[in-house]
Formats: sequence, structure tokens, C-alpha cells
Amino acid sequence: MDGNRPSAAQRVRTLIEANASAVLDIPGIDPDPLARAARIQGVGPGGELLLEAGLRVTEEVTAVLEITDVAPVAVPHRVRGRAWITGWLTPADEDGVLRLETAGATVDDLWGTGHAEPEELAAASPDPLAAQEAGILQHLAASHAEQLRALDALLPQEERGSGARPVPVALDTSGLRVRYVSDGGRVFDAWFEFDGAVRGPAELRAAMSRLLRTARL
Repeated sequence: MDGNRPSAAQRVRTLIEANASAVLDIPGIDPDPLARAARIQGVGPGGELLLEAGLRVTEEVTAVLEITDVAPVAVPHRVRGRAWITGWLTPADEDGVLRLETAGATVDDLWGTGHAEPEELAAASPDPLAAQEAGILQHLAASHAEQLRALDALLPQEERGSGARPVPVALDTSGLRVRYVSDGGRVFDAWFEFDGAVRGPAELRAAMSRLLRTARL
């Protein structure tokens, strides 16, 4: 991590942990779209991915796993990011699990673009809030509109008081990203950084309270 910016490997691992939508692409093969859908069961010690999919292969083939991350709340431009993991797909084991030996990964998301090598993927950990992020964002959007509007005070001066509707669009250990949507269709994002890294859901409530307290000063 560069400061509070997660590395490319961390961001890919977070997409994996969050069970984002994934599809397999094998050059030269055009399977049924349903067969391309994949579920990531885990990451091995060498960065290899264990996959469950309807697709069947009888020999090792090159493949690309595309992961798409969609915001769990209703908001314009819901696709938050994509990752492409390239490698070699081996036939399923007796339990029907495919193995993708990774050659590398590229990610393009709200943080920007980045690349990760297999050893970086193996060593990286997902964001501590990844598994709970969707539920937390949905709760904030449904039940805490007033608190979200209070964050307006932390926006740059030129953006304050615009009347744009705030929608929580992303959350991680270092902060909350809010997307502002105006009646005229203008959309912009704001990043509200916590005063310290949140190590899990148990610390999130206190971090959010401190952030709101700062906004109301």
C-alpha cells in the first residue's frame, strides 16, 4: 500500500473476496455464456485461483478471468472496476474445481489502473471490510441519508451546498467514497478518509462517528 492507497494486488484480492461477477475467456473457444460464468473458491499459496465453472477443459489452455465489480447500491455508472487475470487453466480435479495458474493481473477501478505479478497476488490480503462492504453501503444508503449529507461540509468549497444527492459507493479500511448526483445529471465522487486504518467491522462505527464529528465542527 502506498500511503492509504491499496496496491494493485490488494485491489484484485479484494474483488476476489467480495465475490464479484467473474467470467472465463479462452482464446479460440466460444462456449455458451452460462458456461463462461465462474465462481472463485479461493486463492492458493502460489497465487493460483481455484474456480468452479460450467466450462470443461481436457488439457492445459491459456485463459483470462475477467472480474467485474458493480456497486451494491443504485447509482449512476454502477461498474466500479474490472480486473483481468491471465494464466493457464488446468483440467478440473475430482471435485470439479478448475485451477488457473496466474501469469499476472491488471486492474482498472476507482483508484486507477495497476498491474500485479503472481507473487504479489499470493502475498496480498483483501481489504478487511471486503466481505461486509455491500451490506454496509446498502445500510448507509437506506438509513443514514442525514449523516451522509453532513459530509457536505468536508467537500471543496465550490462543491458545498450544491444540493446533489450523496450515495455511498465504496468503502474500505481507509475511508468512504461518496458519489454525488445532481438533479441536472452531474455526477462527481468525493473521498472521505478515516483518521486511521479500520481493521474490521468492529472499528468501523467509531471511525464513521469521528468522521461525522469532524464534518460538524
